[in-house]
Amino acid sequence: MNSNVAVPCAVLVTGLAIVVLLGTGSARPVQTVGYSYDGETWGPTLPSPLFDNEIRWVPGDRRDAVFHVFNDTDDDGRIQLKLVADSREFGESLTVSIDGTEYRSGCGTVLIGAHEKRRIGAIVDMTVNAGNATQNSRAFVDLVVRWDNGDSVGCVSENQEGAYS
Repeated sequence: MNSNVAVPCAVLVTGLAIVVLLGTGSARPVQTVGYSYDGETWGPTLPSPLFDNEIRWVPGDRRDAVFHVFNDTDDDGRIQLKLVADSREFGESLTVSIDGTEYRSGCGTVLIGAHEKRRIGAIVDMTVNAGNATQNSRAFVDLVVRWDNGDSVGCVSENQEGAYS
């Protein structure tokens, strides 16, 4: 009698396991935008800021940074690099360049197609004729990297606290 119950139970459990395994199917990988400094190790954000916030800016200074973006989605998008400074004078004395294109507004964009990997070269320059207000004060300066796959053209122009525009 025990074998009469064991065989149907084993068949039922095996059938249930097959149905569960077939039902799961192959999972589609999660689509993301990845960032990297070396173009090989990817993460959801850059592991450290592009520029050290403790550096001293002198008129004529230039800072370079290179990073990679991997748009592993089905949609085209853009990377926005926006210069953020807590001092208007300081912010207006800096320009940002992306892959050789200079943006005096302090904000630039780069289009990145679906499933495309792209190397981004960013440069921040301080004008040679920066005023005294920039030379005698401390300011927080940051270059913000932001992904945008919306319909906006160019940089987002909203006034963010701490951002000059």
